[in-house]
Amino acid sequence: MRRVLILAAGVSVTAFFCLTGTSLAFSGGYHSARSIASGYTDCMTSLSQGYTGAPVAIYPCNGNGAQTWYFSWTPAGYLLENEYSGKCVDDRYNSGSNGAALIQYPCNPNDQAQLFVLSTPYGWSSDTFQARKYGSNLCIDDPYGSATPGQNLDLWSCYGTVNQFWSQG
Repeated sequence: MRRVLILAAGVSVTAFFCLTGTSLAFSGGYHSARSIASGYTDCMTSLSQGYTGAPVAIYPCNGNGAQTWYFSWTPAGYLLENEYSGKCVDDRYNSGSNGAALIQYPCNPNDQAQLFVLSTPYGWSSDTFQARKYGSNLCIDDPYGSATPGQNLDLWSCYGTVNQFWSQG
């Protein structure tokens, strides 16, 4: 079964909460997910017509396929596959370090650079989640909560800042 999310990120908001959370299971159908930080207006977007190696960046939400992501479950985590390109979000070079660029790459459920664990942080509603790279403490991050169109998304230590949280709608 495929699940679809439209991911969003943006401006900074101050919030305090505990980082422990629960596993998130998506129920069927389409889900829009918008950043708590941006006021739910900016989305994770597939750039450059979805070419292999193209960056994944932030743009104002428009609902097109470049902003629609299927979350495909595997035993190790979720693959984030773009509807338009058919490619998955990937930690370029599988670096496992702060600032690692997120790119699109052909999907491979055995590639740890493409697997993400989704969880709901303690104290937040069940439609709020964080996408942590499998086997690490790095989360999908809108650097500085920029909400700047074209800003490339990256991985950063999971500090629980709102630029790392998404809301499933």
